[in-house]
Amino acid sequence: MRNNTAFVSAAMLCLCITPAAMSQAVWGGFDATRINYGSGTLDGSAHAGLRAVIAENDGVVGAMTAELTDDYLSGVDVFYTSLLSRSTGVLSQPEQEALGRFIGRGGTLIVTADIFPLEAYESSTAQFGVTGYRALTGVGVGRPVAQHVITENVVGYAYNTESTYNYGKDALLLGDNGRGSDYMIVMEPETGFNAGGRIVVVGDHNMFTDTYLNQQSNRILAGNIAAWGAEGGNRCTYTLKKSKPKGGCGNCPPKGGEYRTQTACEDVKDCDKKVKTIIACPNGGNGTCKLKGKRDSCG
Repeated sequence: MRNNTAFVSAAMLCLCITPAAMSQAVWGGFDATRINYGSGTLDGSAHAGLRAVIAENDGVVGAMTAELTDDYLSGVDVFYTSLLSRSTGVLSQPEQEALGRFIGRGGTLIVTADIFPLEAYESSTAQFGVTGYRALTGVGVGRPVAQHVITENVVGYAYNTESTYNYGKDALLLGDNGRGSDYMIVMEPETGFNAGGRIVVVGDHNMFTDTYLNQQSNRILAGNIAAWGAEGGNRCTYTLKKSKPKGGCGNCPPKGGEYRTQTACEDVKDCDKKVKTIIACPNGGNGTCKLKGKRDSCG
């Protein structure tokens, strides 16, 4: 979707990018070497229905990857995890750092967890304050608990064995598992999450596979998330002229690097000529980053 740069996996996905219209959000994910079953990748047969929903909502599924790198993540707008592999699902430290930079540039992470491998989900979201995954192994119908574009017209959603987790004050609880345990959250600037991008975490990956997509309001929920994800598409991007760490942050984006804001655009002229802002330290570090940049592009 864009040439410039802009967390998730488990029962939570090199972009050589598939060409896409400028209005489309490019979705990526892990390939079969990192997913627990071959058809469970975003481009696999278990997610044919989800791909159709993504296409209906201004999205396109790009190539899958065996490793999270800056090069790969610079070519996607949304990173979607499926059921991560028990043996290869945990993100390495360099992968976690690349994911942190992806979020810092305005990327969107959709984590679909499960009852295993819990440590893989943890490695995908811990730097953003989502930790302590616990398997609940229930089968049931969850319910929305907050009004949000993601929960619009959603009455209930079916799942098959789920996990719950801990999260901070910068997340909004969107839904529970129908039995009182937290199931679905969103993290975005409107909820107080100021790392740059946006994150959704749900407790079970099965709900968006073909087996469950047409149960309850699962398809509606998937469409809402896809539309919300597409909003992360074209954004104003700036070349950083200054990047000053505050409070001990050691992960600020470098001078000369790119910073992607939440300002939507169709043309570079839609963007302010300059940006001056303070962001949270990427990768969950202490402190903040004081940034100044010059308009570069819309993408």
